[in-house]
Amino acid sequence: MQNRFCLHPETQNFLPMLYPITIWLWALLLAGPSTTPHRSAAIAADWSEYPVPLIRGDTGFYHELRSKLQQRLSAASPEKLYLTFDRTLFQPGETLWFNAWLRNAGDLMPAVNSQILYVELLDPRGSVLQKKAIIARDGAGAGEFDFPESLPGGLYKIKAYTGWMRNTGEAFERTITLQKVVLPNLNLKLQFERKAFGPGDVAIARFDAMDLENKPLADRKLRFEAQIQGAENIRGEAATDLNGRAYIRFQLPRELASTDGLLNIQLEHQGRQEAISRAIPIVLNKIDLQFFPEGGDLVGGLPSRVAFKALNEFGKPADVEGELLDENGSRIATFSSFHDGMGIFDVIPRAEGRYAVRLTKPVASGKTYALPMVQAKGYRLHLARQDASAAYAEVSATHPGQAFLTATSGDKIFFFKEITVGNTTQSVKIPTENLPAGIVRLTLFDHDRFEQAERLVFVNRDRGLNIDIRPDRDQYLPRDKVRLDIRVRDHAGNPVEGAFSLAVADDKLLTFSDDKQGHLLAALLLEQDVKGPIEEPNFYFDRNEPDAQQALDYLLMTQGWRRFTWREVLNNQPFAVSYPAEKAGISGKLLRANGKPWKNAAVKLHPDGPVEMTDTEGRFAFKIHAHRV
Repeated sequence: MQNRFCLHPETQNFLPMLYPITIWLWALLLAGPSTTPHRSAAIAADWSEYPVPLIRGDTGFYHELRSKLQQRLSAASPEKLYLTFDRTLFQPGETLWFNAWLRNAGDLMPAVNSQILYVELLDPRGSVLQKKAIIARDGAGAGEFDFPESLPGGLYKIKAYTGWMRNTGEAFERTITLQKVVLPNLNLKLQFERKAFGPGDVAIARFDAMDLENKPLADRKLRFEAQIQGAENIRGEAATDLNGRAYIRFQLPRELASTDGLLNIQLEHQGRQEAISRAIPIVLNKIDLQFFPEGGDLVGGLPSRVAFKALNEFGKPADVEGELLDENGSRIATFSSFHDGMGIFDVIPRAEGRYAVRLTKPVASGKTYALPMVQAKGYRLHLARQDASAAYAEVSATHPGQAFLTATSGDKIFFFKEITVGNTTQSVKIPTENLPAGIVRLTLFDHDRFEQAERLVFVNRDRGLNIDIRPDRDQYLPRDKVRLDIRVRDHAGNPVEGAFSLAVADDKLLTFSDDKQGHLLAALLLEQDVKGPIEEPNFYFDRNEPDAQQALDYLLMTQGWRRFTWREVLNNQPFAVSYPAEKAGISGKLLRANGKPWKNAAVKLHPDGPVEMTDTEGRFAFKIHAHRV
């Protein structure tokens, strides 16, 4: 089996170094039917393998949904775009190399609509410094930007899009830091255990120290200083454990007038002082608290799970605790955020009840936040649980009747069932074991075919590719030849055929930049499918994070589907096209020696290439066709 690799020219010169390096390997499956018996469904999928497993009752509605969804997707042809870099921290005078992956939004196969994409370099003010047009053949392209020596430091951006993506305003963006770097002699990390602390709270931060060979600095004394409101300082000492980790604890003042706070940690290493700093996430009484009843509505008499999201005054996640109150001010439940200011609480609302929340942390106050109004009639769509083979939903309603539950993945309907709702809760098993990793969209329609409830579920998160990279030697001298043995397998251990992009970077640069922007999986499977920005999206795909799956579920309860609504589909709402899709090609005009057009002449780009005939004006054109490897 042959694997295809793209190695940045800059990487070829950088590889043979003695100091630690980090190798990043991004992988996308090749498009089209596989010629081998083992083909992973971790990222892309051949949807002919996944027929609708269950259809009961009114199949006419299913066929209407399927037909109109296909029409909508054919008209809109949504695209996704991702650019890979070796790093996001550069110095003036260096070159940024990138590979671009242009995909169909639904199945993540190479885009068939567009073959040209535009990549812009924006300065810190948002002005375009450079712009390139890149040919994306088979959904892949490459390019580079040079950073002149005279370019000032700051936060720059890479923005990429196709002409077709301009119809919806979609674009890929990445922040690039440009600065003259003095690299540290240690790899230091500092992160607060919570995303919000209030007056009088005990702030806890986790500190990790490694040398440049990634060996922990054990039993090292360190000093810390917390500067509060630019004046008051809290000082202390701590020591790392055998893993190079230390927890820093200090109490904030009970009276705080601003959110200004900075924690600085210093330790001595080989006769030099090494330091790291982070802003203390202090929050005063300025919390934006939003509520999202599961399925969409609070319905009187039906058990409801309510997700919430708390943001501070700067729009960043804030961890909170609070209590749920009824209209009489009586406490009926307590809650706390689980991850990044998100969490849930359960309630059985009364039809005429009014509910509100009061926060007790990070700042206790008399301010209340009203929950959405309780609906007298309606439906409940609840995700009871999920496992490796299925998602289990519960459906109920305040009145008897027929309803339809449908599930889509990759913009394809893979499940449909007619359900009788009424006084009892209906449990529905939705098979997911054969689906690729990604978001499943559950939608409940009433008997009149109106959308009544919706729930997003992420399935098969752990079915990513297992990539093993082994160098042929332990160490290399400058300019040595490096050979890497790279093996890629799916979650079941089967070999995977794919197209890969490989980049190598100094580990010190990656640690120093502390970049938490979404990697390929986070971008294509999550960020580009839901509304709004996501804080630290890579967390949700970290296999070493035990809370990642539950936190991901809360994220999907608070950030809705972004590409289309079912109402647009069922109403045949036209897709407005202001910018046509662009195909790559070569065109020209053939003239005789006297300057007159040469008509009906055969033109080739190379001796063995295809032939195009000129028209009466001598014009010819060659299209760049996709090919399979």
